Amino acid sequence: MTEADQPEEENLSKFRSLNNDAIQSLLAMLDLSQGFTIAFAECNFWQDGVALVESLKEEIASDPEWEELQLESWEFNDPDLRYLLDELIKRLETLPRQEGKKLVLVLSGLENAIGVVGEYPPFLVDLNFVRDAYARLAPHPVVFVLPDYAITRVANFAPDFWAWKSEVFKFKTSTEARDFAFDKINSDRILGNYLKPEKQERIDLLHRLLMEASPSGSDPDSNRNAASQMNILIQLGSTYHSLSEFNQAINFYDQALSLARKLGDRNGEASSLCNLGSTYDALGQYQQAIHFYQQSLEIFKEIGDRKGEASSLCNLGSTYDALGQYQQAIHFYQQSLEIFKEIGDRKGEANSLGSLGSAYRSLGQYQQAIQFLQQQLEITKEIGDRNGEANALCNLGNAYGSLGQYQQAIQFQQQSLEIFKEIGDRNGEAISLGNLGIAYYSLGQYQQAIQLHQQSLEIKREIGDRNGEAISLGNLGIAYYSLGQYQQAIQLHQQSLEIKREIGDHKGKAASLKNLGLALKALGRRSESIEAFNASRKIYEELGLYHEIKGSDKSFAPLETVAKEPKRFELPDPPKRKRRKNLFQIIFVWLRRIWSKLWRRDQ
Repeated sequence: MTEADQPEEENLSKFRSLNNDAIQSLLAMLDLSQGFTIAFAECNFWQDGVALVESLKEEIASDPEWEELQLESWEFNDPDLRYLLDELIKRLETLPRQEGKKLVLVLSGLENAIGVVGEYPPFLVDLNFVRDAYARLAPHPVVFVLPDYAITRVANFAPDFWAWKSEVFKFKTSTEARDFAFDKINSDRILGNYLKPEKQERIDLLHRLLMEASPSGSDPDSNRNAASQMNILIQLGSTYHSLSEFNQAINFYDQALSLARKLGDRNGEASSLCNLGSTYDALGQYQQAIHFYQQSLEIFKEIGDRKGEASSLCNLGSTYDALGQYQQAIHFYQQSLEIFKEIGDRKGEANSLGSLGSAYRSLGQYQQAIQFLQQQLEITKEIGDRNGEANALCNLGNAYGSLGQYQQAIQFQQQSLEIFKEIGDRNGEAISLGNLGIAYYSLGQYQQAIQLHQQSLEIKREIGDRNGEAISLGNLGIAYYSLGQYQQAIQLHQQSLEIKREIGDHKGKAASLKNLGLALKALGRRSESIEAFNASRKIYEELGLYHEIKGSDKSFAPLETVAKEPKRFELPDPPKRKRRKNLFQIIFVWLRRIWSKLWRRDQ
């Protein structure tokens, strides 16, 4: 046995010692079963599922009592799997059978098709619908190896199939397997660096850990493992947020908040409120975000958490910034900056300086903005914060772009892009590419801008950032509009709008409608463009974003005005071209005027 095999052998030995009774009970049930029989084996971690299969095989091989069993273990890891019975039939057709032995099928990996959220996944709908056919087409005992949460979903969304089960066998997890899972989710890796499949794998692992901390059927009033549960719920919320699945994020943050209040954990309560504020902010629901940030700020003040207080102030500033209330935003940013300086938090200080720079840029005070952003850059370099340095360079690029110094802007964005690539921050890389696209667009280099926005779009899709994907589609739409390719622009803005609606981003939805209106207007589709413009205006007014309407196209008239005076807001027909008079006509008119004057004088 090699050194690499030793940990696996050790894990297998520990698993068997923890679960020997459950293993024997499962084998006894399989030995007595006749025809199609269903059993569920609850294993919350993949290591446990592997150990279970190996344990069953070893027992069958070594104990004469089970020698009449032929065990076949099949994995199904495809998340898009829908028709399990069809797959079983295909495999059974080519499976070598051992004469005189009862075939037992052990199926694992199906949790990928079952999913962790959402009602009635297609896999379970089909499982429930064709349940009668299993007895005829797959007449063998079947063991489904699944985590707790997946078994619960089978019971909820395939109730008729679930009713046929013989038993659910629960297998305990070794401390080592649980610790390995916790170490994996608590790594220092930035969540934005995860690819979409890695985020989905992380969500699956977190759900498994949550089931370990609070198994199905446990007392809901029990505080057992409550602190661990709260940490897992917060991490689930953060991961769903990174996938732009904001409603799911809110669901888990709400659960974490309830648990923190139940435990009297004021710090956990404030952190959960902060997370809720951040998610509502991302949804464009700014008043709701402010409500949560204010609550978190009060608690952080109450418990004397100065860093938490500064972070809440910074978050409040960000929300007022998004509302266009820049002076109010600056007020909060200044307070957060003072606290970060006071407690010696250099990273927090740099973040506050960056936020101040962005607010002054929004006010059009670009030199003031650059001063703050240069300070942010200096601190990040001083403390060796490469991610912060890249963000500062990004912000400086945006500021110089606002000044019209596009080559300088490009230089800063290129530097930020190189750092993001170096540290493996795919999200940051996509943002820098998008900013470069905007700079080249401002220079009138639309094809170059399109290439950069396309690269940004690909990364956003790769990491599962739906909000970022919608932004990139919108930027592409603007570039194609400037090229006069209005139909292409319309298609891109419609795709962006669809995503914004899907994720519930109201501000983004308004921006997409506005851009869509401009493209429709360019094609002369008058009624559609007015409809898009005013749907956009209505959302901006509901959100209190009046600065987004000010100075915009006249089609942004109040809805009731458009209803009363539709003609006034119709796009005018192209002006008729006046016929220019030739030289002979001009001389003739001039001579006629002179003749007329002379004639009147003679009279």
